[in-house]
Order: sequence, then structure tokens, then C-alpha cells
Amino acid sequence: MPLNIRNILRRKIDSSESKILELLLEHANICTESVTSLYNAISHLLERDIEEFEIWLREVHKNEEKADELRRKIIEHLAKGVISPLNREDFVRLVERMDMIADSARDSARILEIQYAQRGILEHKSSDIFLKMVEKARLCTETIKCAIKRIINDFEASLKLIHKVEEVEEDMDELYIRGLATLCSEEGPTQHSVLLERLIETIEKICDYSEDVGDILKVIIVRVIK
Repeated sequence: MPLNIRNILRRKIDSSESKILELLLEHANICTESVTSLYNAISHLLERDIEEFEIWLREVHKNEEKADELRRKIIEHLAKGVISPLNREDFVRLVERMDMIADSARDSARILEIQYAQRGILEHKSSDIFLKMVEKARLCTETIKCAIKRIINDFEASLKLIHKVEEVEEDMDELYIRGLATLCSEEGPTQHSVLLERLIETIEKICDYSEDVGDILKVIIVRVIK
């Protein structure tokens, strides 16, 4: 039988723990939806479908607001002290770091709302780099969401998914450098370069935060089985 957090913690806590785990997974799902919405927005921008582009940008903001609201709800549950202080601290760090994924997607959406940024992407000779980066970001968040889900039932499976996130993050690092290099190789209005550089950074941070979540999950696993 695989090691899992629910069976081990059941000896120490009441059913409130299950509620917190459910809320954490729901929060991860919303954060993932935020990044998916960002991916859809950039896809439609490259297709020059501005109407759909704007619809998906609004979805990014909506999901970020939902994530914020749920994060506060989770913190309130944790503040009731249904689990040990050490585990509570880990879960607080987990939800806060996960929330930063949605925050980064929102920051990217804000940049994309600026017409100079839109124009810069459409005029960029390597505009597909932005889609490739956000695709990696989406893969990172989907994978870390699955890792959170599997930690409830199977530590080993969760650790494998965490390792996958680390591999994707390395791929993102390569795309990040390529993206910056392409900006330096092009001549264009300064405002375009500044905004696109900022966009590249905010998208890249999504994978960084996903990797951070994975590190926290590993701490939780080690602490539970210790």
C-alpha cells in the first residue's frame, strides 16, 4: 500500500484535515486555470483574434481573484489549529506560494493589456517564444497540481511529479534566455522591449513558483513520514 498523508495524519487529527486538503487542491486547480487562461489569451493574440484575446485576459483576472479568496479561506481554517503548528506552517507556505502562480499570471495579463506589448508581440520575429514559454508554464502548474492531488494518496507518485516539474522548469530557463536574446537581437521601439522583457520575466516566474511549491511538498512528505 503506498504511503499517503491521509492515512498517516489520521492518527493525529480530525476530519478537518481532509477539508483543508480538499481546499488546497481546489486552490491549485484555480491557479492552474489562471495560467491556462493566460495561454489561451496569448494564443488568440497571435491569431489576431482580439475579441477572444480580451475575453481570456479577463478570465485570468477572475481566476486570480478566486484564488485570493480561497487562499484567505484556507488560512482561516489553518488558524483554527486543527493540525500541528509545524504542519500548519508548511500548509500556509504551500498555499501562499501556489497563490503567487496566479499572481504572476495576472501580472502577465496586465502587461498584455497594454497595446505596446500587444504590438510588440505581433511584430516580433520570434513571437512564438511567448507561446512556448506560457505552454511550459501551463505544464508546470498542471503537474504541480497533480503532485498536490497525489500527496493525499501516494507519496512516491507525488515525488515523481515534483521531479517532472523541476525538469520542465529547466526547459523554461532555456526559453527564458532565448527570449531575452531575441529581444536584444531586434531593433524596435524601446517601450516594446521593456514590456516584452517584463512579460518574459513574469511568465518565467510561474515555473519558479511551481518548483517552490514542489520543494514545500517534499518538506511535508519528509516531515510526515519522519
